Amino acid sequence: NKKKGKNIANKFRKVFTEEVKSKLRELENKRIFYILGVIGCYVAIVLIIFFCIYFAQSFENTKETKSMSEFLCFSVAVLSFTSYLIVKKYKKRAKEITLPVMVKCLGDFNLVYGKSDEDKKYISNSVLFPPFNTFSLDDRIEGTYKNLPVDISEVSISNVSGSGKNRSERIFFRGIFLKVPLNKSTKGITIIKSKGCCPSKIKGLTIKLEDPEFMKKFNVTSTDQIEARYLITTAFMERLLKIAAKKIGKISVSFENGYVNIAVDTKFSEYYNFQFLEKDWFEISILKAATDIKNYREVLREIEIIISLIDTLKLEQNIGM
Repeated sequence: NKKKGKNIANKFRKVFTEEVKSKLRELENKRIFYILGVIGCYVAIVLIIFFCIYFAQSFENTKETKSMSEFLCFSVAVLSFTSYLIVKKYKKRAKEITLPVMVKCLGDFNLVYGKSDEDKKYISNSVLFPPFNTFSLDDRIEGTYKNLPVDISEVSISNVSGSGKNRSERIFFRGIFLKVPLNKSTKGITIIKSKGCCPSKIKGLTIKLEDPEFMKKFNVTSTDQIEARYLITTAFMERLLKIAAKKIGKISVSFENGYVNIAVDTKFSEYYNFQFLEKDWFEISILKAATDIKNYREVLREIEIIISLIDTLKLEQNIGM
């Protein structure tokens, strides 16, 4: 794996130097203006706060104070969101230039922009998630790996209720969803979930497997107990435990409709070199030079981790999972 990772890094370095770096120079020239835009938003927030504090002292009734408070909240919200959009725009542009090249370095992959109704329908129908009303898809990578068609999506799934001040959101899942055809025919549905994951759509039978370490970390349910034991072999359990040990997030796996679905909920990530709660996948920092290849090492590693799920679980094999 280390040798493979080194080969991928060398391949990306070559393509980055020859093709990508020249495209990033224009973005790097504009980066200072993006940063100044963000700084300007926060300076404006500070000035507005001081303005409100200064004039609030002269208010004689609660109506004026309430109006000032509403103005302050509105201004802070608008300026904070504006700074977020500025950073997001910069990161998106950097991603558009570099990510298609990165995924090509790992194999026959393509970056797909936007989401389709088919994507949403497939994920919403997956038994891995409870019913939801809010779905977002930031990036999608599709292609072929070890002769398998692979579909990788960065998704967020939640239920939103109410509006305005009464609006609330319950996030069920935020992370990576990997879809790979299953090389075994199945009749039922089998689900493996890390302890603490969001509930599944179906209850099914609770399956007790012979590996006590596996059962400490995962819950297994199925509509067909015999088929579940056929699918979840000792070797498969060992490989899934190896992935769980990396602490990249809580893992869910389903065998359904001729596919293996793997969901990695990175809200729970403890992996030392990743800050999944602070940023989206595949994004670089605005504080580092756009033309510095070191800025993309973490992004490349994130993609490698996703692809390694297929390697570790040996999903390309027909038997002996």
